[in-house]
Amino acid sequence: MLRSWFMAALFLAACGGVVEKSSVAPAGRDAGVESGGTAGESGACAAACGQACCGAGETCFQGECCSPHCEGKSCGADQCGGSCGNCGSCNGTAIPCQFDGKCPLDICCPATCDKVGAQCGIASDQCAGVLDCGGCPVPQTCNMNKCQ
Repeated sequence: MLRSWFMAALFLAACGGVVEKSSVAPAGRDAGVESGGTAGESGACAAACGQACCGAGETCFQGECCSPHCEGKSCGADQCGGSCGNCGSCNGTAIPCQFDGKCPLDICCPATCDKVGAQCGIASDQCAGVLDCGGCPVPQTCNMNKCQ
């Protein structure tokens, strides 16, 4: 019991002794959400208490409590220094997130000669393009994308 009282006192001291429920919302905050911070820093997350001073679902970003915005987004920035996700990669290159925070639906990741099993000749990249898989060493010839 004494230990939990001590921890609560330590937390309040780190946050300036202020934990309030306000009906007037500080800038960028919703009314009625518990907030904390040092005196005169309503909505701010001071270095002394950081994330502990922010409300549920908030994160401490650039000295302010911030609510990430990822609703309806599958990728891109959350406006609080984090990410809503990414779109994966294609042949080692990141697929870019679209401006609306969605991953492109019509991405076709072109195959390589190795992936389609072609040793030589021209082969489909499986995205309406073609691959030039080269020739065969002499004296072999290319037959159906295989050196023989």
